[in-house]
Amino acid sequence: MNEVSERVMTMLAGRAEAPSSACDAASTLEEVGLDSLDVVTLILDINREFQTTLDENELNTATTIAELVGLVSDATEAR
Repeated sequence: MNEVSERVMTMLAGRAEAPSSACDAASTLEEVGLDSLDVVTLILDINREFQTTLDENELNTATTIAELVGLVSDATEAR
């Protein structure tokens, strides 16, 4: 697991209703118990943590945690 992945997983584990052991790369945000408000807050946290400008539309394209990590990785490389 790379640094971006570890940081995103830590952020998710702090918000998820599911135990952190249930948060793996193949899990969806819905499966870990994030509702729409959690997702908005997660976007704000990710943007602050990684100094990115992801929005809800971009995040909605990610169906799994691995895809979310990919979006964050791409955004951090693009800056």
